[in-house]
Amino acid sequence: MTPVSYFQISAEALVPSRREIGARLGSHGREVPEELIEKARDDLVPHIRAGCSFVRVPVTRTGEGAVDLGFGPIESRDLASCLEGCSRAVVSAVTLGSEVDRYLLRLGAVSPAGQFTADALASAYAEAACDYSEKIIFGDAPRSFRFSPGYGDFPLSFQPDVLRLTDAGRRLGITLGRSFLMSPSKSVTSVTGIKDENVDET
Repeated sequence: MTPVSYFQISAEALVPSRREIGARLGSHGREVPEELIEKARDDLVPHIRAGCSFVRVPVTRTGEGAVDLGFGPIESRDLASCLEGCSRAVVSAVTLGSEVDRYLLRLGAVSPAGQFTADALASAYAEAACDYSEKIIFGDAPRSFRFSPGYGDFPLSFQPDVLRLTDAGRRLGITLGRSFLMSPSKSVTSVTGIKDENVDET
């Protein structure tokens, strides 16, 4: 296993897609004027302190529908399928930082509608931070899609192992609360397979 790597992410480098923003706003997206979304973006961005920590790990098949990423067997057919053709993977943690949570909390006290829009936008920014991190880590090399604890049959109970593996508590300030929910809330952990033809042992 290689050492944990870490990098900061400039908020100005993040460009959430309109599709992602619309999806996060749900049916309400059609009711939010573009100028309000732009204002929400202008108000949110100064609070983003994004970062990523990640580690490359070997993928060991421990049985049908089970893999080991370095912290014990994971019984998950969905994760095993995602990592098909991958003998190594990247386990990562990405966050927008705790200041975003504090901003959303303050906003909710004065404008619930504004908080709704800002929260949806922050979620879209978190996804954009994951996309940006993948470009830094993988470049254009083929890889699997991101697969996070809680997706499919990949148990959320593995969240503590992922955070320990990526040293996300110390490097990113991510902690776990009830039901393995992360704080800061705009944080994402995931596993992404490295296709075998692109394995880099350095």
